[in-house]
Amino acid sequence: GAVITVNMTGGDGYGEPEYLAENSPQAAVFNAFIANKKQDNQALDRYFSKSVLENYAKTNPIDRPYSGPKYYVDQTPRRLRILDTKMQGTDKAEVTFSVDRYSSGGPFGSGNTWSNTQTVPVILEDGVWKVDTELFYF
Repeated sequence: GAVITVNMTGGDGYGEPEYLAENSPQAAVFNAFIANKKQDNQALDRYFSKSVLENYAKTNPIDRPYSGPKYYVDQTPRRLRILDTKMQGTDKAEVTFSVDRYSSGGPFGSGNTWSNTQTVPVILEDGVWKVDTELFYF
C-alpha cells in the first residue's frame, strides 16, 4: 500500500500542511492529525465519528479539545506516516501510523528522533470515513 506522510516543521519554511480531499480511512487519520496540529475543532468534528464526539461531550460538557489556554500545544516538529490499512468489510478499517518527533541537539548537533506507532479504528459513517476513537492528541 501507499505511504502517506506529513511533516510538521514548526514554521521552518515548509508551509502549512493541507487537508486531503480524498475520502479514505488513511485520509481520515491524516486529516485528524492536521486538525490536531491546527487546533481546528470544526475539522475535528468532521474527522471523528459521532459516537466519539458524543462521548467526549458527555465527559467534557463545557470543553472542547482546544477551547482554552490550559491546553498545551506541542510545537515539536513531527511527521505522520501511514504504515498500513486493514479493511474489515466495507465500512470498517484499522489504520496503523507512526508519528516521528524531532528535536535539536544530541551528539554533534545531529538531533534526536523518536517515534510512536499506533493503530486506530476508522469507520464509514454517512458515506465519510471517520476516526472511531478518542485520539485527539497525536
